[in-house]
Amino acid sequence: MLNAPVTPLAVRPPFSVDACRQERVTELVHDCKNRMLALYLEEAERVGVAPLKFIRAAYATRLGGDDMAVIEAYLRLDFDILAMLPKSHREKLAGIVEEARSRLTETLSEDERREFEVAGIRTLLAIKDYPVVAEFLGRVNGIALSGKNEGDYSGLFCEKPFLTAEIAQEGRTFLCCPLQLPTVVGDATDGDFLDVWNSEKAQAVRLSILDGSFSHCREKTCGLLQPRSLPRREEVTDPYLRHIIDFKLTRLPRGPTSITMNYDRSCNLACPTCRPEVIGLKGQAKTDALAIQEWATDPKHLKHGCYLHFTGSGDAFASSVFQSFLQQFDPTKRKYVRIGLGTNGLLFNEKSWARMCHEAVDVACISIDAATPATYAQNRGGDFDILLANLRFIGNLRASGQLKLITINFVVQANNYAEMPQFADLGHSIGVDMVFFQQLVNWGTFSRAEFLERAIHLPGHSQHGQFLKILQDPRLAHPIVNLHNLSTLARVDTTVDAPASSKIGVN
Repeated sequence: MLNAPVTPLAVRPPFSVDACRQERVTELVHDCKNRMLALYLEEAERVGVAPLKFIRAAYATRLGGDDMAVIEAYLRLDFDILAMLPKSHREKLAGIVEEARSRLTETLSEDERREFEVAGIRTLLAIKDYPVVAEFLGRVNGIALSGKNEGDYSGLFCEKPFLTAEIAQEGRTFLCCPLQLPTVVGDATDGDFLDVWNSEKAQAVRLSILDGSFSHCREKTCGLLQPRSLPRREEVTDPYLRHIIDFKLTRLPRGPTSITMNYDRSCNLACPTCRPEVIGLKGQAKTDALAIQEWATDPKHLKHGCYLHFTGSGDAFASSVFQSFLQQFDPTKRKYVRIGLGTNGLLFNEKSWARMCHEAVDVACISIDAATPATYAQNRGGDFDILLANLRFIGNLRASGQLKLITINFVVQANNYAEMPQFADLGHSIGVDMVFFQQLVNWGTFSRAEFLERAIHLPGHSQHGQFLKILQDPRLAHPIVNLHNLSTLARVDTTVDAPASSKIGVN
């Protein structure tokens, strides 16, 4: 099945544009931003640095650690960003923008042109264009976030866009992980959360599941599409989902049953796979995150029962924003809300557990990325002995029934793949429910060369063959092990050397 291309949100200029020219204006603005993005990545590659480090000062201090806000600031010609760029870069950028301005001028009527010249092209570039940001993620990871899925998934059903949401900075809302389903369905400026939950974009995503096209999904990064582990539509028995399927509902009568809170990336560690420095929100950035938290936890869309996961982009214990909720939440008044904790585990101890509303906490997901002290120091920069002590405490919470589920997570890369079986052993010793492995993702923190050096899952990597053999270890076939988006590689025949690709990372 062919995917629908990633298309821009309709640009609504702050001046009058006839409806017949609206689509062309949107196309020109989107094209300009795509060319600006290409220039940004080319210049970062030319200098040999990670894309987000290219304008690191703004990333680190002014934007509260929001990776994508850096790209958006660049695309709207933020003056602070421009001041950090070399003169040659600014000149190239000016050429792209001037060409776009000229083409827009030719498109508009005489009256529209006069208004446009007064307003300026910045007013158009400032309008949100989330697909361009999705394109950034695709380019730095060497995968297409638009185009064509190779598999035929007609007849299958995925419940996620009907039951789950992920909320990032500014309330940007996804219906799955953004690298697996990169469509932003709206944000906090679009109204109440339920308005975003049932927006036109959200309904389009759900329709792509119901019609079997899965056109908004990316099979290369999805751990459900790759192994075809989704149920067939006729096999779904849940009454609510059955009603959705039978009546082809895309506008839903109630909110999600699970929300991942990603609007605060505060963390006590600076892991190389995630960020260049420790992030802690303060000032206006913290105030903004607290406002998004209030928007995201409005009782109106949680009344049917919801699982809130703090967090998929930082550490629940390191965030004062999340702690304000977790320490003040009264589970006796909102029994229909349950909580999960995303953490690196270093701050998850008996004291921190006692300070929060632990009666409402069911799940703990601990990101580790290593099975030995040396690799842990390299990938996480933390104290492995403290981690192990805390893991024993967390394991005891599970054994006593205070926690209902524990997962430990491992981002696979060149310096740790050999420890995957040992990591599975660690999970058994703690008593976890799932040992979760996944591909390395470049969130803009690696240069192209650094990413290719680490990305062991890519066929062209010099150690890819050894990695495939590690995947055959029987410890990784245990039921508690989830290979997620590495599952296809686990089925590769290792009796014959896997051919090296001449186009590393390009699908």
